[in-house]
Amino acid sequence: MTSNEAKMILFESLLHSKNTRVDFFINKQKELNISPLSFITDLLNEYDILNERVNTFTYKSWEIDEKTKKKKYHKQIILLNTETNGLINGQIDFNNIFEIGEPLLEYGRLIQNKSQKKKSQKKTSYVWQGYSDKELPELYSLMIDKYKLITPETTYEQFKDIFTGQPIESINPIKWHQDNASELLYFVERLKQSNNIDHNVKRADYKKMTACFVKPNATKFEANWKQIKQNISINLSSNKQEAIDKLLKHF
Repeated sequence: MTSNEAKMILFESLLHSKNTRVDFFINKQKELNISPLSFITDLLNEYDILNERVNTFTYKSWEIDEKTKKKKYHKQIILLNTETNGLINGQIDFNNIFEIGEPLLEYGRLIQNKSQKKKSQKKTSYVWQGYSDKELPELYSLMIDKYKLITPETTYEQFKDIFTGQPIESINPIKWHQDNASELLYFVERLKQSNNIDHNVKRADYKKMTACFVKPNATKFEANWKQIKQNISINLSSNKQEAIDKLLKHF
């Protein structure tokens, strides 16, 4: 956003009532389709320039009166009809500059609060819906010994973290036994369908899956998960599907 565009948005905010200026900034940011941080940064920078024009000694807005020894304001005025080529009438001086500044700062606080809330909603691993103390050790044993879906060096503590809602950044991912994205996806999807793990029915979380499971060489699975899901019955052999189905019948 250019300096002139930011300045015009600040001026335009004065056309709105005091109670709706914050909503004006919110709607303008969405309309321009730029990030809230860039939007508020550009506006604050331009506001600082306007504030300086009407409030600082640099622009001779005030001086000390020799007789009274008090500040004597010259009230530098920004004539809006001149600045906006007649689009907006009115003026800004040091008495009303805060009519722009206060709602702008309030908008900035809203952005900060939303950002902090978003950061606090950190991604976690899966959450086992059943009797985790009993069922997770059993699932762990079956996946290593009988069905051999995960590598034998996987520790139980590592396995447990995958199914107890731990922060993603702290997860030590499990190595899947093969570089087979279709098989891994089928396993996770069957866990969801059997309601063994908590999940969002409207949205698949592939980032969670690839954070919890990696290839045998410890590298991340890189795949078109949506496409694989659509063709999973074709891409994955019936034997592998049946094996996973049998595994999950235990739970």
